[in-house]
Amino acid sequence: MAKIDGIDDRTNELVAKYKKEMALRKRYHNELVELKGNIRVYCRVRPVIKEDGGGKMAENVVSFDEDDDTVLSVYSKGSTKQYEMERVFCPESTQEQVNECVRNRCW
Repeated sequence: MAKIDGIDDRTNELVAKYKKEMALRKRYHNELVELKGNIRVYCRVRPVIKEDGGGKMAENVVSFDEDDDTVLSVYSKGSTKQYEMERVFCPESTQEQVNECVRNRCW
């Protein structure tokens, strides 16, 4: 019985050490993310193409806020949802514009 109690004590000790190490790992991870910079999300909406078809199914479901290039609205299932990002590029944007913005961190 003493051996079982010893195993239980050792297991509890290991669990406590594990939890402590996980908390430390999480703290270090969060510091690393902050040092590198938080994740930035960019969106480039592609132009409508012939493969999208025609008629009602080919309607554009994405709209842009002309005054705010960080907001994208998507119409789906009868409602519109808004998404906020670092920057939204409209279909007329070129790949060069996207690359330049990301390279220069244009936020």
